[in-house]
Amino acid sequence: MKILLIGEYSNVHWTLAKALRIIGHRVDVLSHSNLWLDTSDNLCPNQSSIRWGILKNTFNLLKALPQLKGYDVVQLVNPYFLELKPELLQYVFQYLKKNNKKIFLGGFEYDFYWIYMCLNKNTLRYSDFYANGIFRDTIDNKMTIINWMHGFRG
Repeated sequence: MKILLIGEYSNVHWTLAKALRIIGHRVDVLSHSNLWLDTSDNLCPNQSSIRWGILKNTFNLLKALPQLKGYDVVQLVNPYFLELKPELLQYVFQYLKKNNKKIFLGGFEYDFYWIYMCLNKNTLRYSDFYANGIFRDTIDNKMTIINWMHGFRG
């Protein structure tokens, strides 16, 4: 089976790719460059300096798009699967949907729906934001809520 894993969170797709290769599948991983992980055979569209940033990253992704078709399975790490603006991600998703058999959405990293569920005290007993019904009032939690519930990511 030909499998494409897009996005990375805590090395989950890299280790999944290794295991799937052992049992005989052809697996590619598309994610941003992460210097501390040994992911040298990834397709990495976001390997540019901050100086050239968005323009070079977008060009590298466009260059990699023809390689992203013909897969039996494509798994996205979450709705924000590449470090691009949501408007651009929509076009990448449509391309993937048109040129591959099946697409699956994982929930391995923050996204709007996960934050929404964590903020609802009745859904989970413990979450990133609540423990025993008490809100964990930290700067990180506040910034995450602002970014995902009220910012462009949401």
